[in-house]
Amino acid sequence: MRVIFHIGQQKTGTTAIQETLRRDRPRLAAQGILFPETGHDRGLRGRHHANHNGLYLALRRGTSETQTLDEIRDELHAQIAATDPHTVLISAEAAFMAADHDTDRVLGAFDELLPGDPEIVVYLRRPDRYLTSFHQQLIRNGGRLAGLHTAERLERLEATCQLDYLRAVDAYRRRYGSVRAFCYEDIDDAVEQFYVEVLGTPPPADRPDRANTGLPAVMVDLARQYTNDHGRMSWHQVQSLGAHGNREQVDLLGPANRAR
Repeated sequence: MRVIFHIGQQKTGTTAIQETLRRDRPRLAAQGILFPETGHDRGLRGRHHANHNGLYLALRRGTSETQTLDEIRDELHAQIAATDPHTVLISAEAAFMAADHDTDRVLGAFDELLPGDPEIVVYLRRPDRYLTSFHQQLIRNGGRLAGLHTAERLERLEATCQLDYLRAVDAYRRRYGSVRAFCYEDIDDAVEQFYVEVLGTPPPADRPDRANTGLPAVMVDLARQYTNDHGRMSWHQVQSLGAHGNREQVDLLGPANRAR
């Protein structure tokens, strides 16, 4: 059985890919491709996401916010037994950070879950563009943070493998021998590229609308100050802010940090 482990990175079309996969489950299952319906992340506003970040959290801690690793394992194996797939696809952008955790233990638990060497797939985005997109998502989701232009904010990020792409990817290369890496900036349509290049099948004709409502750069620090003072914005507020402003008007990083 082929096992594909899509490890992110965040802000590289992952949500669009995952939401399309979720809606496309029946068609994929008919082709022998299982996108498991277990190990999902609950999400900030109560709805279950299509990603398998809950599974990755359970690999790290023994339990996600809603399921134990044993419960996820039982559900996963039951779905495999029921559908007899030739391919199982796990998509968890949180797994990009494995190098910051007890990597051997976490990936050892994954190997016990799905024996055999998985195919590791990762999408990498130009770091400065990734940072600004990731920062605005955290603000949108209620993060109380320093400005992205500050040394404090950059130092916290640089203390992880979040910006050290080589360290993040090498944790998987050392264990599994190779990693398929794609450059996000070279891709016109992340969903179509994932289906064709990774799964080897065309995407569905009917796709969900844009999965992530982003904040224009000009609004991010305004939203950050509001969140720091009053807490997370409502989804209606996020959508209202997202309708205003040119996304390229403001450089949230500043030239010195962008050069770094």
